[in-house]
Amino acid sequence: MLNLTAAPEIIACMFVGNSARIGGAVLNYRGAPSFIECFFQDNTATESGGGIQNTETEPLLTNCVFVGNQASAGGGVQNGFASSSTLINCSFNHNTAPRFGDAIYNSRNLELANCILWGNGTPELFETLGSNLTILHCNVQ
Repeated sequence: MLNLTAAPEIIACMFVGNSARIGGAVLNYRGAPSFIECFFQDNTATESGGGIQNTETEPLLTNCVFVGNQASAGGGVQNGFASSSTLINCSFNHNTAPRFGDAIYNSRNLELANCILWGNGTPELFETLGSNLTILHCNVQ
């Protein structure tokens, strides 16, 4: 799914077994999409964002699950260039990225609230120099 300067509200959707170079299941470029109660499983990106790739966007993810996604960087989510992402009540398990951030790779602005990052590879969360990360009431292995 490509969200190009769009702000869709995606509710109770499953993204399973998709593949792409960037954003295995979803590529958000500009705009402000919302994902509510969505499930991302076994999606693959050869470069970044096995589940979701964010670039110049402000997505809100609430009650989403990321399982078994993989990418070179950001197995579950890649929060990239000029993005400000908010994840609330999301869980990450068995996501992998051989380079950086098995669950999440953050190079911009990211807020995690009441999220679980457990059972992914190491490190669960990778953050680049100059990025902003806020973690509130989360369980990170």
